[in-house]
Amino acid sequence: MKNVVVIVLYFCIYTSIGYTQNGHGKTTHEMHVDADDEYTKVDKELNEVYAQIIDRYKSDSVFIQKLKLAQRQWIASRDADMLMLFPYKENDAQRNYGSIFPVCYSLNVTSLTKERIKFLRRWIETIDDGVSPIEVCNGSIIPVRK
Repeated sequence: MKNVVVIVLYFCIYTSIGYTQNGHGKTTHEMHVDADDEYTKVDKELNEVYAQIIDRYKSDSVFIQKLKLAQRQWIASRDADMLMLFPYKENDAQRNYGSIFPVCYSLNVTSLTKERIKFLRRWIETIDDGVSPIEVCNGSIIPVRK
């Protein structure tokens, strides 16, 4: 089921990037620029969320140490996942994946980065409800109430 959702998501992203507002198709290069711009925007958001967490938890040196370790390991895992998805990236990706490869690469790395942002936001989000039943299992997450 998760694979179906991912395929539908990629189709929606791909079609939204692949067409201009007036319905005319874009070149592969234009789609790559758009996908790369989207990744740049999402990567900037990830860095902003990370900085907010560092600032919020700056007095907890153990947590900060673990956060930095987790982020380094996530980057390594993301890169390994991308190599698993495109194992021939270093060996003539164009021939193996076609001219759309840069677009596909950017879309996939953007998707993984958005998932990471969603995960990290839990350390900085504001909660506006009462005590959540799962709150007891939040570990290092300190809820911020409105």
